[in-house]
Amino acid sequence: MVRNIILFCCLISGCAPVYIPNARNIALFDTPGEFQASAGLGTSYDVQVAYAATKNIGLMTNYAYVSRPGNFDVDTDNKYKNRSSFGEFGIGYIRPTVIETGLRNTFTFELWTGAGVGRSSGYYARNLFPVDTLTTSARFQRYFLQPTVAIRNKNWDWIFTGRFTVVNYSKANIESTYYNSISFAKTNGYFEPTAAYRIYFSQRRIMLTSQAGFNFSFIQSNSGDYLHLYPWSCSVSLGFKLQPNKME
Repeated sequence: MVRNIILFCCLISGCAPVYIPNARNIALFDTPGEFQASAGLGTSYDVQVAYAATKNIGLMTNYAYVSRPGNFDVDTDNKYKNRSSFGEFGIGYIRPTVIETGLRNTFTFELWTGAGVGRSSGYYARNLFPVDTLTTSARFQRYFLQPTVAIRNKNWDWIFTGRFTVVNYSKANIESTYYNSISFAKTNGYFEPTAAYRIYFSQRRIMLTSQAGFNFSFIQSNSGDYLHLYPWSCSVSLGFKLQPNKME
């Protein structure tokens, strides 16, 4: 079953992308001094941490890892893998929101910025027209700006975040048996809008978050985005909050 899900994801997304966006770290603090951490599974494996340093300043750090088979049709021994690892740090303007009742909805927003580094490698081969064998590898630096708006309740949050990223690729290599020449921008910009839903348990100490979104590039290669960009993202994560007034 898991094998079929991964195969489906590869077929609709292109199977050797250089850049696989990580899950969005959506903090939404309740109080200053709050610490939260989560682990998620989806397009990537994600570990995310955030801390409300002051009433209006937040800190975050994220790590994402990807490892999946490159292609099932030609790689029966599972020899080739698509791999990606990425880490980043961010700082943001936050507005901690005290949720007092489950009958009252509260609107809030956050604005984050940050930077990180990563590397990726991939392999894909297809037997259908056009026949193509594709290998990719790159190291990259990423900078992001992430505005987030949310409607919050005692038991849940509805969230939209539109992350803008600029990625500088170094040591990037894309080889294809079908495309004789591939134009590939060494610096590219992306828009990564995402919708998310979060529910809370145990007096808001535990949170379950699901998110899904799309990824668009501002500069396409001559063979389309599938060579370097994973076009969609999804994640389900489980996390916890530690708040100063609830740690006793």
